[in-house]
Amino acid sequence: MLILNLNQSIKRSKTMHKLNNFQLLATKRALIIFMGCVTLFVVFNMIWMLHGESAVETDETWQRIQQQNFVIVGVDVNLAPYGIYDPSGPRGIDPDIARAIGKLWDVEVHFSLVNYDGMYDSLLVGDVDILIAGVRPEPRRAAASRYTEAYFDSGYVLVSTTGSQPTLEEIQGKILGVVFATDGDIWAQSYLEEHPNAFTLQQYDDTEQLLSALNEENIVYALLDKVSAHQAHQQYPHLSIADEPLLSNPLVMVVRRSDWKLYAELQRAIKILKANGTIDEIIQRWL
Repeated sequence: MLILNLNQSIKRSKTMHKLNNFQLLATKRALIIFMGCVTLFVVFNMIWMLHGESAVETDETWQRIQQQNFVIVGVDVNLAPYGIYDPSGPRGIDPDIARAIGKLWDVEVHFSLVNYDGMYDSLLVGDVDILIAGVRPEPRRAAASRYTEAYFDSGYVLVSTTGSQPTLEEIQGKILGVVFATDGDIWAQSYLEEHPNAFTLQQYDDTEQLLSALNEENIVYALLDKVSAHQAHQQYPHLSIADEPLLSNPLVMVVRRSDWKLYAELQRAIKILKANGTIDEIIQRWL
């Protein structure tokens, strides 16, 4: 009886050992499968992050541009110096940059006249391929649109009559002139809330009044958007303009969210035209 029980125990032990080995093998196999799935998931996500929809979708807009040899650009001709109406074709910073991009891509540029109220509709229904119309990025539109890097920062810069580039530290305790209700005015008021008595804020009804005050030396410092500042410098050459804006206002180009390839090529074009000085040359020409 003892021998029989011993044999049964040995058999049971062998059976349990086999079961344990089988379970271990199954566990290892399941772990390998799981790790494989995780690896595939990570790789897929890396591809998605690096290339976005390019991994799974075709950009029909970019294909059409290449095949038909033209791109449709929406510009606002009521936004000088960015866009100016001319019967022979739009003029200004934005149309000239669009033409430079067309030259880089070796395609024709067809212009469509837009305004802020309707330009996103024109883009989304396919009337235009790209918006280059003095546009600021708007996060609320990001689900349907892609914004490029800035091609120009039209933010607010310090202007002075001191003969040297003004700085924020330099205006401490001085009078700073702004145009009432502009972004520059809002920035200055916000700065004073955080830094009481940093400077005295003097508001003017319009840019002309502000420039007259500068020219007559009623004030020494002013905060103007970059376009107004450079235009003022043409009228009053003794004015000095800071290089860097205190308040940034990036102007970007816009394409449809689905046009990933067009977006990538547009980003590349902006970088090239910045690097070779084309964009700076165009901006200086119109400022």
